[in-house]
Formats: sequence, C-alpha cells, structure tokens
Amino acid sequence: MIEQPVQKKKVKISPLEVMLFLVGVGSLVYGLLAHVMMNIFWGCVIIPGIFLLRKIKQKDWQAHWDEMERYHKGKNAEEYHDNKE
Repeated sequence: MIEQPVQKKKVKISPLEVMLFLVGVGSLVYGLLAHVMMNIFWGCVIIPGIFLLRKIKQKDWQAHWDEMERYHKGKNAEEYHDNKE
C-alpha cells in the first residue's frame, strides 16, 4: 500500500498576526535604542511567539484528536479486560 504524503494545512497570515509581529519588532527596536530592558524582553517573547502560533495553526488538529480518541479507546478496552480477570 502506497501512503500519500501528509499535506500541511495552508494558513493565511491574518492582520492580527502582522500587527503582533510589528508590535514585537517595534518593542525590541525601542528597547535596544532606549536601553529599556522590559521592551527588549517583550520583543524577544512576542516575535518567536508569532512563529509558534503559525506552526500551531498549521497542524491538522482533527487528525490529532482522532488519533488520541483511538488511543484512549484502545487503552480503555485493555484496562477493562485487565480488571475483568
């Protein structure tokens, strides 16, 4: 049986993500120019957070939940048979 390659879900960049990225870059630049550590910190947190958010949005969550449901159904069946003996 030939398996089809898994296709990633295409996710469009939303205006909110663009705005958050610009806020992160602006905060980082301002913090570096004005020597404000909190702005540098938030810039360093926001920018990678945007990329993490995009990666999470691309994941096929329906397939993930289906797999978890199959796993738990199988595990519950094993526990039932173990307790019955």
